[in-house]
Amino acid sequence: MTLTTPTATIFLPYHALDEVHQRGTRAAQPAAAAVVPGTLYCVTDEGGILERSDGTVWETWGPALWSTGSVQLTYDWSTVITEPPTGSQIRLDAVHPYTAATKAWVRTGTTGGIEVRGILMVITPGSTFYVQNKTNSAQYALLTTTGDPVDKTSYVEFPVEWKNNGTALLNNQNVQFIIIRREGA
Repeated sequence: MTLTTPTATIFLPYHALDEVHQRGTRAAQPAAAAVVPGTLYCVTDEGGILERSDGTVWETWGPALWSTGSVQLTYDWSTVITEPPTGSQIRLDAVHPYTAATKAWVRTGTTGGIEVRGILMVITPGSTFYVQNKTNSAQYALLTTTGDPVDKTSYVEFPVEWKNNGTALLNNQNVQFIIIRREGA
């Protein structure tokens, strides 16, 4: 089989076509083996999920930040245990100690104003969440994702399982949110 190198093919989410070209039917996703390995394809009309061809199959792909296996983002911790998080918050559905936590809610914007929906939506089950006070490593929560992320428009919900924690994180405390992708994901 001969692979063809696209010269100017860009796969866009359907809603983005309005600004690029006249609206028309969305093209079907080509077979992964029919494109050059490394080609990206937007899976949803919202543009939140990307897949990348490895030359044989399409696999979920995240931005280059994942090349190290982890990404670090800055958020504000909230002690409110209900959804939705506001501002640039991250919340759990449990109070300290976080042993009863089953959900984490993460706003799609960080305290640095970075929109990270794409990064959050490619987090795979079995990934590790480590939330720590930026200036005190004794204050932390360690969780593992147990299912796929759920896009809730302004935030993302994750099913989680408690692994460990230090002393309680305080309300409105600036925290580092470190996501470590599950090995092989």
